[in-house]
Amino acid sequence: MQKYPYQLRTKVSENDLQTITLNAEKAGLSICAYLREIATRKQIKSTIEISAVNVLNKIGAMVKLMMRDDRDLAPEILETLISLREAIESNHENQKN
Repeated sequence: MQKYPYQLRTKVSENDLQTITLNAEKAGLSICAYLREIATRKQIKSTIEISAVNVLNKIGAMVKLMMRDDRDLAPEILETLISLREAIESNHENQKN
């Protein structure tokens, strides 16, 4: 674990604190780690988003197996997966802005 010998102090409003806390939780980071990431302009990836992509990858693998057995169901499942991927990408773009 990297050590950080310097400490910064800042004042924020109650609203800012709530926003920062919520965003840090969404990203799966402590407030300090979140602020450090933001301040150094590193891209923050939401742990929720990462886990959603992992789940979609697993579902995709299962769909490949299902396509061998039931080709009639495959297009409907594929359409649903594409919609999910687009929703995740849209959410990711909205979080950037």
